[in-house]
Parts: sequence; C-alpha cells; structure tokens
Amino acid sequence: MADGTRKPIKDITLGDNVLAPGPTTGRTEVREVTHVRSYASQRTLVEVAAGSDSGSGGTVVATDDNPFWVESDKRLSKAVDLKPGHKFATADNRDVTATGTRSWNEVRRARSRGQAAARHTGWPV
Repeated sequence: MADGTRKPIKDITLGDNVLAPGPTTGRTEVREVTHVRSYASQRTLVEVAAGSDSGSGGTVVATDDNPFWVESDKRLSKAVDLKPGHKFATADNRDVTATGTRSWNEVRRARSRGQAAARHTGWPV
C-alpha cells in the first residue's frame, strides 16, 4: 500500500492508494485503484525465487502476466518471462535478483489487483 502497510490483493478496494511502477520508467509512484474485479479462471501461476546481496531471499507467486520492472533491462517484464539474473525491486523497495521460477496451471478464484490510475501495474502482496 502507498502508506507502507501491506494488504492482501483480495482486500484492496476502489479508492485505495497503492504503489505501482511506471510502465516506461519503473519509478514507483502512488496511484489510486480505479477498478477491481473478481472471477474464477484457469491461470498460469509463477513462483519467482529471488535473493539479495545480503543473503536474504524468498519467493512470490504471481500470475504469468503480472508485470515486474526489471532494472537490469530497464523495462517491464511479465512474471513468466523472468530469468535468473534479472534484477528487480520488491514491494518494499529492496533490490533482489531472480534466482529461478516455476510455473503451473490451476483454477483459482482471482481478484485482480485492479487498475491503478489507468495503468494495470501493481506490486503483488
């Protein structure tokens, strides 16, 4: 969330302020959520493993088309296209490097992260 707190995507509502990367600059900006939707869908999910220079690491699960600003390429990249060595920032602005991904398909009740100020980008939480 724009105020530094965390909220599951399912709890995001219209009017919430979120952090979203600019589509051409990757600069994180505060944007208002202008649209949310919920649906059941067959989705490709991607688990992205990443680590930092300090040795800490973790994973995040995102839909295959979830955008990540890849600092090393200076562009947005879909989660499914992330490769080991791609550098990106986490939702709390920590620099990490992708170490691997795995993907699978499943039917899930999904709630979009919404559209933030007319651009469909936002950090997975």
